[in-house]
Order: sequence, then C-alpha cells, then structure tokens
Amino acid sequence: MYSKLHRDEKGDHLLQSDGWWNDSPSREAPIPKWQNALLTLWRVIFHPLWLRFKGSFVLDVRSIAFYRIVMGLTVIGDVIDRGRDLIFHYTDDGIMPRDLSIAWQNDQWYSVYNITGAQTGEIYIYGSC
Repeated sequence: MYSKLHRDEKGDHLLQSDGWWNDSPSREAPIPKWQNALLTLWRVIFHPLWLRFKGSFVLDVRSIAFYRIVMGLTVIGDVIDRGRDLIFHYTDDGIMPRDLSIAWQNDQWYSVYNITGAQTGEIYIYGSC
C-alpha cells in the first residue's frame, strides 16, 4: 500500500492504493492533525523562506561573461608584464644560466626553457606558451 496527497475543496486527504498494479484509490483517509499541522507549517513558513533563500543565489550570465573577460585581460597583462623581463629570467645571460639551472634541478623536474639559452629561442618558447 502507498499513499498520495490529494487536495480538494474539503481539504487535504491521503489516497491509499492497494498495490503497484492498481493506481486507483481504494479509499480516502483523512490526514492526521499532526501531519496537517506540518503541511501547514511548511506552506506558511518554510516554503516562502526556502524560495527567498534559493532566489538569493542566482548568477546572471552577463556577470559570468564579464568575469571571464576580466580574467582573460588579467592573464594577458601578466604575460606581457613577464615578457618584458624575458632576457633577465630565461636566457643564459640572465640570473640563472642553463648549466646552473640543470645542476640545481631535481631529476623529476624539467623545464621547456632549458632547451635553448639564446634570446630568440626563449622568445619563441615564451610566445608559444
């Protein structure tokens, strides 16, 4: 047996069925007072609060698009800012030449920038990334 909530002009009723093959209600049973009180409490107090809480966490598509544009511009600005010091950080003429970098590295580390130490090669590698 299972029950369904049925609402009509007389009030709320539980419709009970005899089994899974028979969806037609065999009899109507009134809802107990405690269950009716919980339903009323839900409809009057908790449901409007839930709708207000759920509606306060809505994201607009325009705000997400604006966030993506700002983050893209930030990344582009960071790449340009780092590119100005490319010679001093990534070439053999900079603060850490390749031989020192390879000696200092662990066997598990590898950097693409260790392929070449020339300025043009580092510019190509930096530009491709």
